[in-house]
Amino acid sequence: MASLLQSTLFLLGSVWTLPNTVLGLTAWLLLFPLGARCRLVRGVFEIEGRPIRLLLKSCFGGAMGVTFGQTVLSWSEATHRVARDHERIHVRQYLVWGPLFLPAYGLASLWVWLRGGNPYYDNPFERQAYAVACILPLSESEEDNP
Repeated sequence: MASLLQSTLFLLGSVWTLPNTVLGLTAWLLLFPLGARCRLVRGVFEIEGRPIRLLLKSCFGGAMGVTFGQTVLSWSEATHRVARDHERIHVRQYLVWGPLFLPAYGLASLWVWLRGGNPYYDNPFERQAYAVACILPLSESEEDNP
């Protein structure tokens, strides 16, 4: 009975966060011709490749990964392995917040910044993800092999 309830909640959460998941899949579809790759890992689309790395470096401050619903964009398989637990916390946050996640995340960052904190590291969504899953830095050889 518990697994049926979990499956039902996961399905409802997936529908609730679908608009965000579509954002991540759209990035993959647009960057696929340039070499972006996508695979399904435990219910989450992991998207990677050189164009994703360039996107993250130019638009997301060099982030190792970014989550949109049930999609995670990251530089490479190596960075997915390093950041997987952290990004899965964000996937769970999206399953709860659905289409409200991005505005809530932005407002939380603004609130933290207005109070003199770091809008990324002091954001409660990030604090939860870092508390649950610590990300260790990659070696230079792993960073250079997207």
